[in-house]
Amino acid sequence: MIQRSALSALARAGLLAGSAVLFHLSFPEGPLPGAFVLISIALLGLALQGLTIGASAAAGLLAGLGYWLPSLGWVVSGTEAWLGFPWTLGSLMVLGLAVLHAVPYALFSGTVAALALRLERPAEALLAAGLLTVALSFSPQVVPGHFAYALLAHPLLAQVVDIGGMPLLLFFSTSIGFLAVGMLIAVSRHTLTPVAPVLLGLLVVTLLAYGSLRLDALERAAPEHSTRLGLVQPNIPVHVRRDDMPMADRNNDIDTAIAQTRDLHKTDPDLDLVIWPEAAMTLQAAPQSWGHRALAALADEIGVPILVNGTEHRDDPGHGTHNVALLFEPGAGLSGTYRKRKLVPFGEYLPFEAQLPWLRKRLPHASRFSPGQAEQSLTVPDGVPLAPTICFESLFANLVRENLSGQAGIIVNISNHAWFGSPRAADAHRAIARARSLENRSPLVMLHNTGGGAVFDAAGRVVPGSETPQWRSTTQSIVVHTVAERPFYQRHGDRFLQGLAVLVLLAGLHRGWRRLGRSTRYAVR
Repeated sequence: MIQRSALSALARAGLLAGSAVLFHLSFPEGPLPGAFVLISIALLGLALQGLTIGASAAAGLLAGLGYWLPSLGWVVSGTEAWLGFPWTLGSLMVLGLAVLHAVPYALFSGTVAALALRLERPAEALLAAGLLTVALSFSPQVVPGHFAYALLAHPLLAQVVDIGGMPLLLFFSTSIGFLAVGMLIAVSRHTLTPVAPVLLGLLVVTLLAYGSLRLDALERAAPEHSTRLGLVQPNIPVHVRRDDMPMADRNNDIDTAIAQTRDLHKTDPDLDLVIWPEAAMTLQAAPQSWGHRALAALADEIGVPILVNGTEHRDDPGHGTHNVALLFEPGAGLSGTYRKRKLVPFGEYLPFEAQLPWLRKRLPHASRFSPGQAEQSLTVPDGVPLAPTICFESLFANLVRENLSGQAGIIVNISNHAWFGSPRAADAHRAIARARSLENRSPLVMLHNTGGGAVFDAAGRVVPGSETPQWRSTTQSIVVHTVAERPFYQRHGDRFLQGLAVLVLLAGLHRGWRRLGRSTRYAVR
């Protein structure tokens, strides 16, 4: 029988460890199906039952560290290669990031204990699910991610994202996990009522039914536009040479990408757009630069627009250097520029540099990029809008939604993970970013310099044959289709999350007030 105080510290530690292990094994690219993350959620809920506020918060912090420390290990090599950090300093940065991402779990866990939420009661299990959803969705995160992203590997379960974004899928996930563990506790105490199984069944049936309807509708819908893309993966190395990189690729540069583009066009002359990734050697946007002239000439030569990554220097007051996506069109040269809006802290800019000028001396390799502004759209000649994102910008739902400006377009993410040395960087990026295709019902093209990219359709499914090998130069042609229907999430944003936050706040205040009233009455007696 499971009692509130029956679990020993060792047993709780085992539950938290099991939750973290299942989280990693069920995340995309792991050996287990993504649905196993529901068990991870259940183990977390079980471990928190019956703890004091302080102990519960500490358990939540440990759980968060278990989820995030292994997930961010690849950052260490990136800080070494990009910023020149020693291994020890890179490890401390990863620890700091993991703590930042673990804090919401600690706040959630402490609140569960403060409100004395017992998961065996369905209403309290749903309140706990709402608390965790709000805590994770509103907390500042450098790399957004949580349990629900594992379910993106199951398209049938993931389609509700087009209504409420990832917070809605997270609420479904945590509700199912907490209701399940509550049923286990209730069964052990012989207090199980039909309410919890009915609610659990309704949640699962709703996910499956909505997913089936949406997938069927997308299969039957005629494409609004079909665009043939040529994707160039040049595998340009950074100064760290990898043993598994082919010898033929170890001196790749922009000339390699130019030659690949010519060969790709000869193979497939019907391309509508050629895309290059973000690369270790970027082009200059200035018209007098060699790269600018070379790309304008290449677009004229093949008669196809080319989207590339570059660096732009602006002398305007309030502007500086930008990481940009540049669109070159035949006969027009540079026809559009997207300036990266979400910069990588410590890599592309130094947080609090104005307040702490000594940071620049300690981190001299950090770039001095300036962020771009909103509503910078590009358009393919056949009229299809492009929503470019550079590097980790694709992890941020609101930014991608704003870049699409409410239109049916193609989300293009160009990245360079060569700095990190591990395919886990590309895997984690792809696993989280694929949600953007579902939220906006738009195809998502992820093109990485050193591989691990893929193309997702409007249902968040990998387009067959679009995944690229790691650490190999390659090219491919892929046709993507846009659909005319604009989903609720793209049109209205986080309305579900905002409503849930209000409900959770009211329910939490009501429960806290009732508990305070009971404590006062007992004290008077």
